[in-house]
Amino acid sequence: LKGNNNSIPAKNISYAVVDYVEMNKPHPNDLEPNSFEPDILWPNRPLNAKEGQVQSVWVDVRIPAGTAAGTYSGTISVQVDGHTETLKLVVQAYGFDLPKVSSLENNFSFSPGTGWSRFYGCYGTLDYPPELFEKHAQVLSRYRVTCFADDWMTMRRKVRIIWEEDDN
Repeated sequence: LKGNNNSIPAKNISYAVVDYVEMNKPHPNDLEPNSFEPDILWPNRPLNAKEGQVQSVWVDVRIPAGTAAGTYSGTISVQVDGHTETLKLVVQAYGFDLPKVSSLENNFSFSPGTGWSRFYGCYGTLDYPPELFEKHAQVLSRYRVTCFADDWMTMRRKVRIIWEEDDN
């Protein structure tokens, strides 16, 4: 993306396909249960839109520290079955950097064995490997959210803990 005599490199642009989780059994505490909930973290979901189908894509642009305020623009191309569609991408940078260390203390916790299994409709049968936790943690860390898997009953079977000789 170019603008203001500066640029934002392509490596700072990523995307995720938005999939929809069918909510077969909405939680009784949900005030407005939906039949489907959007999910940008669905693992290993390729962009597979069929002709005439609308497919949402989440585009994430990380603006590097020191980027001057201004409008940055470029294009994104999507190719399907030999047909290429080029779309304009415009980003507004505000000219300030986030501090390297967040001053907001938080503990946004995961509960893959209970909360997420309910979300994905599998009620306790969700196979939640450390690799999927890592993917979720990477996405959340882009937004400066610290994450902690609080469901130790699910995670303890997945993570090998080794005690060193010096008791670490």
